[in-house]
Amino acid sequence: MNSKKCNEIMDRYLELDKGERIPFEVTLHLLFCRKCRRDVRLMAQAEKLLSEPLKIPVPLTDTTIENILRTIDPAFSGISLKNPISMKNWIIGGVLMVLFMFVFVFSRNISRNLDVAISLVFAGCVISYTIAFVFSNIDFFVKKINTMKTTV
Repeated sequence: MNSKKCNEIMDRYLELDKGERIPFEVTLHLLFCRKCRRDVRLMAQAEKLLSEPLKIPVPLTDTTIENILRTIDPAFSGISLKNPISMKNWIIGGVLMVLFMFVFVFSRNISRNLDVAISLVFAGCVISYTIAFVFSNIDFFVKKINTMKTTV
């Protein structure tokens, strides 16, 4: 077709909103004009490509994350991003808690009212310890559950 007609049709096509119905005259022209049909197809592919998120593979190591944080915030101190509380401290705390419970069970010379109060305090300590342990090590548990799902 002639260039003037193609330019007019392409202008009408480009004026349309996304998802808007294409007028019959434009559709008819696109049906018979190979050049315009190719241009519309290329524009649709380009729009689809541009609407997708940009995917740049970045190795997620600790040094990469620290470098990114330094570029975002120059005042970043570089403090280790790992959990500062070691597993050894959690184990020692748990063993001491169980040891104190055994000592309490075998020392029965305390009055009955104090016995209930101390039992409630121990129960609160166990619940608090468990909640703190799980939430501070949640990434470990999530990885463990995902590993178990992949092996099953």
